[in-house]
Order: sequence, then structure tokens, then C-alpha cells
Amino acid sequence: MFIKKIQMKDYKRFHDLTIDLGDKPKRIIALVGPNGCGKSSVFDAMLFLANKYSHIGNGNNKDYHYHSLNENPSVGTDNIIIQFDDGDFYSVYDVRKKLGKEKSIFSFRSSFRYNSNLNVTQTMAVDDLLKNNYGATTASDIDQRIEENYRRLLAKFNNYRDKNDLRPSEAKSDIIGELNDSLSNCLDLRISSLGNVEEGKGTFYFKKSDSPIEFDFNVLFGWGKRGYRFIIRFIFKKRFL
Repeated sequence: MFIKKIQMKDYKRFHDLTIDLGDKPKRIIALVGPNGCGKSSVFDAMLFLANKYSHIGNGNNKDYHYHSLNENPSVGTDNIIIQFDDGDFYSVYDVRKKLGKEKSIFSFRSSFRYNSNLNVTQTMAVDDLLKNNYGATTASDIDQRIEENYRRLLAKFNNYRDKNDLRPSEAKSDIIGELNDSLSNCLDLRISSLGNVEEGKGTFYFKKSDSPIEFDFNVLFGWGKRGYRFIIRFIFKKRFL
């Protein structure tokens, strides 16, 4: 499912903006511009509309002071129109709701990171990815989804290993192998281990091709962390949705 067109009227800084991606939108679209030009507002508009019908993210809902530059209390989701290649927002929502997937129309990551360091110290149940109720709700929200995804991947790994009566190395080859295949396309990294929560080492461990030393997620910096976060989120959607 691809977005064909989004229109915002009197929403934030836009009096009447239409982004038209054509009848056959590309799989990857880059929204580029200087600071303050309204890039984040475009994503906020999508989430503003989606949250009226399916509450997603961490619950940090904001009122018209956030969604209207002029603080106009009449600004609402009627000011936003989204057209997909499968139909308008409302028809797509109705179809996905019948499938229990209405919260997965949009999946959003904020640039504000709370947990740049990752060290899970205890296991706990995590919600199904389709519920999409953890992480950022707007562009200005704090996003903690990397910890949620670590817990989810660890649970998938353990369940897969036990269900198929596999050795840990065999399960790692199947579950982590797909992530490593994607990582290798853009980063000189591979996941070597999911650590050990009981030993206080609940984090991802990596190796590089030019070094035998294993290092953890917290050693990564800059594009390494951002690239890894993007890839693991993409694989989760591809494999588990």
C-alpha cells in the first residue's frame, strides 16, 4: 500500500499544500528540505488523522495548539486528506479494521531518542507489533521502540528455537540471518549475539569483518545506530506482520 496524495489545508504552517506522488508512487520517497520548512508537519498530519480512529504510539496526543500555527480550535482531521493506491484513508481503514490491522496503516519513528543505550535487565511480555502502541505519536515525541524491538526479537528467537527443537546456533542462523543479510547491504556489521538478559547483558552484539572483537549496541554511533534501527524495523514489518 502506497500513499498517492496528501493534502493539508490550514494545518500548521500550510494554508493549502498538496503533495501528489502520481498514480504509481515509488516504494521509497525522500522528503527533503531545510529546517523549519514543514517536513515534520507532513508526518504529523498523517498521524493526526490516523489517531482519530486508531490510537497508536505512546499516547502523547496534542490539541489544536500543536496542530494549528494560528492556534485555531476549529482545525481538525477534516483539514487533512490522504489518498492511497488502494483508495482513500477511510476505505483503507475499514478494510484493515476487519483484518485487525487498522493500527498499522502508519508506522512512525521520531528523531528524538530516549534510549541511545540499550541494556534490558529483565524479560517481559510485549504487545503484538500490529497493535503499534509503543513509540512516537508525533514528530516531537520521544521514541523508545528499539528496546521494544529487542524484547520482541528475543521472544521470537526463543520461541522459534523451542518450537523447532533447535540448537541456539541453528535458531540464530534463521532468525538473525535475515537481519544480517540486510545489514550487510549498507553497513559493515553483523549481529553476533542477542546477549544474555539474566547476566545483565540484554543488548545486541556485533562484529565487523576487519576485527575479531565483539562489541555491543551501545558502542555504535551516528549512522551505525540509525541504520541499524531502520533495518530492524523494516525486517520486523516484513517478517512478522
